[in-house]
Amino acid sequence: MTDTTSNIENSFDLLEDSKTLSTPQLPEQQELKLNALESECESLRAQLKVHEESTLYTVGFQNGYKQGKRDLAQELNLELEEEKEEEEEEEEEEKKKKKKEEEDEEEEDDGYNLTDDENYQYRHPIEGHLFFFLLFGLIMTFIEIISSRGELPTVVRIFKMVYGGFRECLCPEKVEEIYDDTL
Repeated sequence: MTDTTSNIENSFDLLEDSKTLSTPQLPEQQELKLNALESECESLRAQLKVHEESTLYTVGFQNGYKQGKRDLAQELNLELEEEKEEEEEEEEEEKKKKKKEEEDEEEEDDGYNLTDDENYQYRHPIEGHLFFFLLFGLIMTFIEIISSRGELPTVVRIFKMVYGGFRECLCPEKVEEIYDDTL
């Protein structure tokens, strides 16, 4: 590349020197020499132009190739990142679904409905049992206090009335029989 450029520069210098030199020559020889130098100069200019264009084309192609590689790499990286994000979202959705399914299975297995007030005793059997044990204990204490005074028939009537109240809660049709016996 530098050889071609230096040859062209030398030719330009020779052309200028030939114009400035005033050696006595025949005008025809001088004109022929001048025409030859001008044609050589034109051909060298054309070569220089072609050389510059090819150099620019090559450099541009190389830069474009490098830029194209960079663009392609960026596009591939973006696609990979998008795929990773999609996979992460899918995994999160699957985890949420599994978690929800596990919670649903736990609810189904327990049989408890936490929002339904009708099943309060079913949901909390210990609290219901405690209530009946406390009530039974209170009744027994009351019976012992009254029996210590010697009023046992009254105690039996009270016990039947309390028992009738429990029976009314459990099965109302048998309550009438119990009340008939006490009266």
